[in-house]
Amino acid sequence: MHTWYWLADACRHEQLPFALGHAFGMKAVHQSKTKSDAHDAEIIARLLRGGNFPLAYAYPAERRGLRDLLRTDCASCVSGPNSTTTSTPSAASSTSTSR
Repeated sequence: MHTWYWLADACRHEQLPFALGHAFGMKAVHQSKTKSDAHDAEIIARLLRGGNFPLAYAYPAERRGLRDLLRTDCASCVSGPNSTTTSTPSAASSTSTSR
């Protein structure tokens, strides 16, 4: 579960606007050397007011279950039992050379 789900749901319940920022886009736009919560909030507010805020798609609650299931299933495919990145005793012994 993503950490923004509860906030998106609360905003939707209270009929408040919710904008989910795209992390990569935010990093590209916000290359400031000053790092503080107050400064970051000011930059985000400027981006929102100016229409330059990089939005990410906030999945509605009705579709999140399928999305999370698909992401979990794909993750297990990548790091599944036949993956070359897993280090099992049999895989380690077959790749080691004897001297």
